[in-house]
Amino acid sequence: MSVVTSTRTLRSEPGGETTGNDAPAGSKIDILEEADGGWIKIKIPGAPGAPEGWVTALAIDKTRDTLGPIDKLVFATTCAWDSLLVETSAHYLLAVAELRTDVTDGESSTEGDWGPFALNEREWSAFCSKSELEVDFPPDRRKDWLAQCMVFAVMANSAQQRIAAKLSDQPTAVELYLTQILGASAAHAVISNPGQALSEILAAVPIAEFDVDAITPDRERDQKYLKAADGSELLKLLTNDLERSLSDTRQFASQASAQLLETGTSRVSPEGIPNLDINFNSPLIKSSRKANAMLIASKFNSAGYGSLQQITAIANAIAESNLNEKAVGDHGHSHGLFQLNQSGGVGRGFRDQELQDPARNIEIMLDHIAANEKAADRVFRAATSLLAAVTVFVRNFERPADQPRAIADRVGIARRLVV
Repeated sequence: MSVVTSTRTLRSEPGGETTGNDAPAGSKIDILEEADGGWIKIKIPGAPGAPEGWVTALAIDKTRDTLGPIDKLVFATTCAWDSLLVETSAHYLLAVAELRTDVTDGESSTEGDWGPFALNEREWSAFCSKSELEVDFPPDRRKDWLAQCMVFAVMANSAQQRIAAKLSDQPTAVELYLTQILGASAAHAVISNPGQALSEILAAVPIAEFDVDAITPDRERDQKYLKAADGSELLKLLTNDLERSLSDTRQFASQASAQLLETGTSRVSPEGIPNLDINFNSPLIKSSRKANAMLIASKFNSAGYGSLQQITAIANAIAESNLNEKAVGDHGHSHGLFQLNQSGGVGRGFRDQELQDPARNIEIMLDHIAANEKAADRVFRAATSLLAAVTVFVRNFERPADQPRAIADRVGIARRLVV
């Protein structure tokens, strides 16, 4: 296997249009084909959907399969997306990788661990395949950091649910990390009785409880914490380390539009579904194009989407075309409200006039989502924040070239459309 040495946009053909997906620096890739002019077609098996496309040969190193330190903004963006798919905090994921390995790929300093999250084979085997979350990675993907990000998000989600059930409340970031080190039963005992000796707490937990969370009680990676005299000392150690890591990664999480956490006050939990009204009189909507905004809302409503998703769709149309149904971009290849691309994009196979009809443009987008983006659509429909909804729309439905910037811009637009 080879590795991408610097982030590149995947293209539909050598020097061609973007596919809407990136090949992040450090990605382990399969080489599918090579072409004249220094272009290589690659597949990224660790990324959601295993995207394929062409990149310049200069961005590929065929002699190794690890890159070492990973670009933290690229890593943060990956965490942001994965956290939406499995519902946990992207900033938390990023902070744990920073804490454990300084976000570095490859073999860890602790025996048997690998990758930015320093996962061992036991952890990987327990969480790499979860059909309910559409996660299914083989054993050898543990050494692929893109796959590892998704699997650790699954691990965090599982730990979050188990400790939340015991606490009757969502955990703080420290409580969640405690659970990922000790398992839910031992973590609950520490939180409930911090003055008890840690050795007594661990001795009282049945082995079967550790197995549920794939916990190794004497794990080398976590020895600093396992040597704590009691729960109070352990919680202090975790709080100090995690607060520092959250602070060190804040700028990257913010740029990637990830949820930002504070260890002491913020709980790792989804937002409640807001009851939003759409401001069709917003200054962002030209009076001459108000009908197009209302048409988007109406058609998304008819397709079963709530007001949050309707606002998201309108915000994306504003960013793409300023709600101008006659807008043309990408050198004449993209048309209409959502700038549907005829060259390998959602608009492929449709005539200019059809794409410039506002009703058809919306219908084509909705048909594409229903037929080709079923997994992402489930996440989109279940979104409880504008950030989550916009991120799915940008990454899966629109797929502009600079996705982190597009997400940030469109979240800003969406917020100004709320009454």
